[in-house]
Amino acid sequence: MATTRINSKHFLFWFKSHTAKEVKWGGDYKAIVQSLSLLIPPIFSSDESVCCSEWNAAMETLTGWKRDEVIGKLLLGEICRSFIRLKGQDNLTNVIILIYRGISGQDYEKLPVGFFDRNGEFIQSSITANKRIDAGGNILGCFFFLQVVTSDLN
Repeated sequence: MATTRINSKHFLFWFKSHTAKEVKWGGDYKAIVQSLSLLIPPIFSSDESVCCSEWNAAMETLTGWKRDEVIGKLLLGEICRSFIRLKGQDNLTNVIILIYRGISGQDYEKLPVGFFDRNGEFIQSSITANKRIDAGGNILGCFFFLQVVTSDLN
């Protein structure tokens, strides 16, 4: 079993069970990350090696990059520099700090970050980072939740 804090009032719990031939994820983790609901925010995660370990449907829609194109890629070396190009060195530096704080156990809420999607469209967002831990409290990586900043209140 593992958990992550989404914000001060909400937590995400999931469990992982191993069988001889497969790994199954269960609980709320699977329902949330794999949901196609418009209510689920863009979510991605890293493992302890800072490789992308999850990329949900909302991230695919937002960035234009498919899950199978980014899973296993380095967040800093490949994804943040080649796939979703961050706007400016300051954004890159802040995201590097955020990622390493997250995988070291420090949660962070609403860091402003701007990036370009697959089609070159600029997206202004804020990102929240929460550590991923197992039942023993060991850090497994980090979850990232994006909130797109928009002037439309439709």
